[in-house]
Amino acid sequence: MTVNRLKARLLREESGFTLVEMMVTMMIMIIVLFALYGIFDMSLRVFSFSNNKVEAVEQARVGLERMEREIRAAYPYNKPADTRVLTTMARNEIAFGNDLDGDYAVETGEVIRYRLLKESFPVDPCDPGDSDCKVYRSKGSSFSRLVEFVRAPTTSPAYEGGLRFTYLKADGPDAGTDLDPTTNTADEPYIKAVRIELDVSVDEGSRDEATQTLVTEVSLRNREE
Repeated sequence: MTVNRLKARLLREESGFTLVEMMVTMMIMIIVLFALYGIFDMSLRVFSFSNNKVEAVEQARVGLERMEREIRAAYPYNKPADTRVLTTMARNEIAFGNDLDGDYAVETGEVIRYRLLKESFPVDPCDPGDSDCKVYRSKGSSFSRLVEFVRAPTTSPAYEGGLRFTYLKADGPDAGTDLDPTTNTADEPYIKAVRIELDVSVDEGSRDEATQTLVTEVSLRNREE
């Protein structure tokens, strides 16, 4: 009798798990794995977004500081015969001279230009539908890429692109008035300041792009009164 009971007990211990037990265990494991995957995926997204945000801020800051410094020092072309400070005054492009050699005049090699372009200077404009654009800087015949990951224009909704220049009266009763020298170049002598807006959008290996917008207003220090 004792032997039979021992055999029955051993058979019960070797019977294994039932199908219901296996299914419940598998469901619990799947739920745990999905929860771990969600935490891991969220961590990767946060890390990638943070990296993109840092890159966007750094790109925008360096580019804006360079433009701000050089536009502030824009110099009349040939005083007193030619007191122009800005020669190109478009929404996505600006050109001006800097007196780099201290001779109180601007030569061809001292003309600086910033343009929003797609890939190369000077004939590849940034158009709506492009994935991203760049800010190019030229001085004389040489040019270089200054800022990458600049937002491209769009038509719907209307957006003029990630590099925008606004030309302002900075003093008097019309302080801050937005001039449009692209349609009336006679406004050039009245421009006292330039507002620069730069939108940089970085999306490197991430589903979440990081966008940084920086805005500054630059007074033209050498503007003739």
